[in-house]
Amino acid sequence: MIMDISGIIKEELHNKLDYYTTLISEGLKDPIPTTINKTMNGYGGEFSIGKNAYTITIDETSEQCYVFKFTRDDSHELTNDIKKAFQVIPTIEKVVEDFIQQHKPNMFSFFMTDGSSGRDKKYTSFINHVGDKYGYRKYVKKYDDKTKSYILFNEMVKDEDFQELIKYIDQYR
Repeated sequence: MIMDISGIIKEELHNKLDYYTTLISEGLKDPIPTTINKTMNGYGGEFSIGKNAYTITIDETSEQCYVFKFTRDDSHELTNDIKKAFQVIPTIEKVVEDFIQQHKPNMFSFFMTDGSSGRDKKYTSFINHVGDKYGYRKYVKKYDDKTKSYILFNEMVKDEDFQELIKYIDQYR
């Protein structure tokens, strides 16, 4: 009996596509519930996926101007586990969007520190979505091939506040 190699390959490919599509759709539909609380320097919260602890920090650099930071097990590197990534991304997006909706900051920024073109596209898409939805202007500052900051700001931002945030970001990166 001769095996139909192309049929086997097609079936295997179809099974893999189904598997990854299911992972993506499961992860993207349900952000992990996360509570953000007031801290001395702004706001913070945590959530876990398996054995990994994720920490969200939203530092207030000046009145109504915030810098978003995210770590996994005290590292700024994101996960390479596709299932975890598709749980983390919608969780972070929901936290950011809820924070902006609730607190209506004048300025809000976050970083990309790994040079990933996929992450850059995701962050750009997100900043455009949130900026358009809540009436923010958008600014992206590129530091090098790996590092960018994404900034949303409104008409209430004074030049000195913007410059203060840029100085803070420059120190942080």
